[in-house]
Amino acid sequence: MGERWAAAVERGLPHRPMLRPGVRAVRSDDRHLRVGLGPDAVLLPDLPATRDLLGRLAEGRSAVGWDEVTTPLARRLVESGLLVDGEEFWAAVRDGRRRGVSREVVADVFAGGDDHGHRLRRRLGSWVALDVPDGWRPGITDLLAASGVVTRPADEESLPAARLLARLGEPRRDLLDPWMRSGEPHLLLRLVEGGLTVGPFVEAGLTACCRCVDAHLSERDPRRPLVVEQYADPTGARLVPEPVSPSLLALGWAMAAHDLVTYVEGGEPATWSATITIGRDLAVERVRWARHACCGCGWGDQWDVV
Repeated sequence: MGERWAAAVERGLPHRPMLRPGVRAVRSDDRHLRVGLGPDAVLLPDLPATRDLLGRLAEGRSAVGWDEVTTPLARRLVESGLLVDGEEFWAAVRDGRRRGVSREVVADVFAGGDDHGHRLRRRLGSWVALDVPDGWRPGITDLLAASGVVTRPADEESLPAARLLARLGEPRRDLLDPWMRSGEPHLLLRLVEGGLTVGPFVEAGLTACCRCVDAHLSERDPRRPLVVEQYADPTGARLVPEPVSPSLLALGWAMAAHDLVTYVEGGEPATWSATITIGRDLAVERVRWARHACCGCGWGDQWDVV
């Protein structure tokens, strides 16, 4: 079997194959078995060899005897992205358990994208700095910790993989300036007048920053920068509390945690150079922002003059 195994691996089959977490093999009709539910599902002939193969692929713990029947079947599953390396998966489960990461979270890593082990190692080896109100901290730290990402205070001396700034109301823009100067990736979250906005996720020199968004909006509302400055730094005590919807805030934490984890893994967050705004009616608006030529974040770059 060694030669057949080596040949199968050369053809792109995982070392110890396993169905991608969440994927099941079920009967489709009296002649076919269906693997998967979505558009990447594969129909296979309902033969004893097929059932035996799928039984071995269910948990990824046993070797497969590759032959002229099983190799083409497995190859179809690989081409549809329905197989992962079971040996790598179970090793990651053991590693995750030692780090306090559940097997379901490890399964989620293996269920999406490629380079599963690399992405998980990036999660477990990274940390995110938080600048959020004390009462809000558990909402985001619990989600990130469950995902395998450590959080620390924003004033930590070492550099984090990314930073999160969350505020009730508009944040002061000068709080972001040090991160822009040092080139530290960061994400914004704020509740303003009861609505939730997550983003933009900023990486200096590559994305629009918060001031870029302000500059774009000021083209339609020239007084907006002055208004935002006063919203961000109100004078005098406010007796009336700011509106906070716990469910909207929880949704914001989920979105922020998902984007931070995506970035830590090496992917592109949904808020990359974009904002996602959600109102009380749960209407969602996602706006992609270009860098603005009048924003100071691009003054050191070469801009094309049109």
